[in-house]
Amino acid sequence: MNIVNSIKSRFLPSPVSLDIIKLILLSARQGDEHGLPDESHLSHFLSDFAGESNKPMLLNEYSNRLGEINLHNFKLPCEIPVRDSVKALAIARNLTKILDDDQKLTIIVFLMELSRIHKNYSHNRMELAETISVLLGYDKTRFSELRQFMFEVEPFDYVNNDCLYASGAIADIMFSLKDVKHTRIKPMKGVVLFQRFHNDLVFFRSFGDDHIIINDHAIQKYKTYSWKSTDMLLINETAVNHESIHLEIKKIDAVTPVFIAETQFTPEVNFLSAEGQLWITGTSVPEDAREFYHPLLLWINKYLSSEPPQIVTIHFRLDFFNTLSSKLVLEFLKRAEKMKSEKLQVFVKWYYEEGDEDIMEAGENYAFIVRLPFEMIAYNNRENLASTKSS
Repeated sequence: MNIVNSIKSRFLPSPVSLDIIKLILLSARQGDEHGLPDESHLSHFLSDFAGESNKPMLLNEYSNRLGEINLHNFKLPCEIPVRDSVKALAIARNLTKILDDDQKLTIIVFLMELSRIHKNYSHNRMELAETISVLLGYDKTRFSELRQFMFEVEPFDYVNNDCLYASGAIADIMFSLKDVKHTRIKPMKGVVLFQRFHNDLVFFRSFGDDHIIINDHAIQKYKTYSWKSTDMLLINETAVNHESIHLEIKKIDAVTPVFIAETQFTPEVNFLSAEGQLWITGTSVPEDAREFYHPLLLWINKYLSSEPPQIVTIHFRLDFFNTLSSKLVLEFLKRAEKMKSEKLQVFVKWYYEEGDEDIMEAGENYAFIVRLPFEMIAYNNRENLASTKSS
């Protein structure tokens, strides 16, 4: 009898893995087919909780039970039934006694992924995920951080000491901004954002069309995947070392000054972080304005959220800029506006050549939109401006 039980235990899913399948199904009940994982995504997730021999049974169990569920329309109001909440409560309480912290966090992230509707999410499933996260010991602040990482950020819009950008050759400018953690992976064409939330457990999202595989499972664009030191991650058939990425994430750099020389198409950037003097000077008509300005947006976020001087002055002296540049300049100012406080004053000086009504009006429009003290400064020639800048 003991031999039979031993053989069964090798091939039957554990109670823990079955409980996790039940949690996934409880979440599935709260909406339609949006966000439901395909076999590859679910199989990768189950790697943390079940052996390879048990995965086929679990996947089959999930598929069969999912077929019995009457999925709801996300567009209709839907309250989580009391019976589902009670079941989730019981399962989560049981799991919190058994699972380690990495496994708990992986479950929370996966349940949040089930709520995905493209780049947005279902509030019904997200509510269930948040309830379970609290039961597993994670507060609302940590849950909000996860949600921002998973749903509310695009490449170059995210600043966190525990995040790392990886790209190929598209983001050379990132290397000019030493405080923004960035590493280059040669075969890459797009961007992958790595985030460490606990110990050596890393989560990542892909924003490009690179061919990325983790443990033989092809990853999907925008979705969040967990990555442990024992996992094999391939980007365009090149292995990525977990330890090296983890070490890059752990590096903490001070917010350093930035200097980017002016070109025919891009302005000079001279951010004197210690003095609180930030200059953008010249012509701005880059072929890809987002690629040029988004690292600067990262820098201003991190700079103003660190410990800058109490007074920061942003100087704009642009001779000419295209439409997309104008939008990103506005975004730069809005981020500065958002970070101002009683302890941090932010001023803007807008320079325009006398008689250049277009640049003058652009500054006046920004001054009207953004609630920051604006000073309009007219100059006669570059020598005049140079003496102003040196002072």
